[in-house]
Amino acid sequence: MQKISHGQWTSPFRVGLTRDFLNPDGSLGFGEIGLDLLDRADGVEWEFLAKNGQELVAEQVHDYDALIVLGPRVTAQT
Repeated sequence: MQKISHGQWTSPFRVGLTRDFLNPDGSLGFGEIGLDLLDRADGVEWEFLAKNGQELVAEQVHDYDALIVLGPRVTAQT
């Protein structure tokens, strides 16, 4: 990601959330977790990770600038 002279990013800031925030039907399992704040933030995109697992691997998170993690382990290999 590159920063331009006026302090704005040239591409969106991407946030990935682990899928354990979701119920099996795809609804949020913890109620309101503040995703509306991400929706209102200029230049921020967010989505749930494609796969759920006990440990995050580099291939599933390399396109994100930030992660919101509930249960999976984040290791040196992540």
